[in-house]
Amino acid sequence: MTGKFIVFDGLDGTGKTTFIKMLSEYLESKGFKVSVTAEPTKGPSGVLIREILGGAKKASQEELAALFLADRIAHNSELDELINEGNIILCDRYYYSSFAYQADSDTMGWIMDMNLNCPKIRVPDLALLFDSPPELCLERINKGRMGQPLEIFENLKSLNAIREKFALIEKILNESGRNENIVRIDSAPKLEVVFEEILKAVNSLLGI
Repeated sequence: MTGKFIVFDGLDGTGKTTFIKMLSEYLESKGFKVSVTAEPTKGPSGVLIREILGGAKKASQEELAALFLADRIAHNSELDELINEGNIILCDRYYYSSFAYQADSDTMGWIMDMNLNCPKIRVPDLALLFDSPPELCLERINKGRMGQPLEIFENLKSLNAIREKFALIEKILNESGRNENIVRIDSAPKLEVVFEEILKAVNSLLGI
């Protein structure tokens, strides 16, 4: 079968990494080939992005958005090969994060345009947008980091603003007529309840 590209996106602390692992194990048990990937990648541009997000290096909003675009184009070269081999790709973050984290009212149009209209950037077959109250997200982030430094966006003020932008992005894309196949996932309930919602969307996509 032709592979599929499934994106997990949303606020930090919504459980994306946990659910990717659970879904990977579920799909493999059904006989699917699964490949897990993430943005930023482990390539040169991805390494630089992580240094900026960690506060080790400085970059303007526009520079960071452009770095993500370059990293995403390189990432898509790998995605094409994996999909042609029949893999179900589970990707932790995609261009939705660029719109929510790097864009403001002045740059949103530019950042969306350069990603959505780039011929080298694939549209996901399914985009799961995870949402939880920012207070819960921050609690999970602090618990998971075990005293390690937080990234520049991992504070309550930023998480509240980013949550609002994710909602705006979903509205813009749904009203644009693009076939993004976005499904919002409330990740505040218990793990098994959230995973059932994920399985509904994924099983529908794969016809299982």
